[in-house]
Amino acid sequence: MSIFGSINKTSAASSSAQGEYLSPGFDGILAIVACKLVESRANADTFYIIETTVAVTNMEDEHPEGSRASILIKLGDKWNYGLADVKSFLMAATGADESDITEDMAEQSVDPEEQPLAELVFACETGSVPTKAGGSFTKHYFKPVAE
Repeated sequence: MSIFGSINKTSAASSSAQGEYLSPGFDGILAIVACKLVESRANADTFYIIETTVAVTNMEDEHPEGSRASILIKLGDKWNYGLADVKSFLMAATGADESDITEDMAEQSVDPEEQPLAELVFACETGSVPTKAGGSFTKHYFKPVAE
């Protein structure tokens, strides 16, 4: 079974390789350039990476239209939070229902030859979430683009 093996059993989350990351408070529309599955060289972590171009932004100074932004989702943690975020992203990007997101769909989304999600758009908002250790991280909330 692949890393996406239990995605169909995972509930979607309510909703970041080196790259430009979205700041907390971002609210806009992103166009997908590519999706990748990457293993960290520093440790055994695996990341689902969404490379995007900013199409609509509320932060023109920080994230102007046409700029690049990467979203990293850590996979393989014991609570499967990452799978929930991948599922929410796939739902937002494709318009699929939660029950339609499968392991095969997730695997195909990172196919380096096909890149089936390239050029699709989705809405994204970010917020700062405090951690128990006293820090914070940027949470991404994915939504389909309203027609």
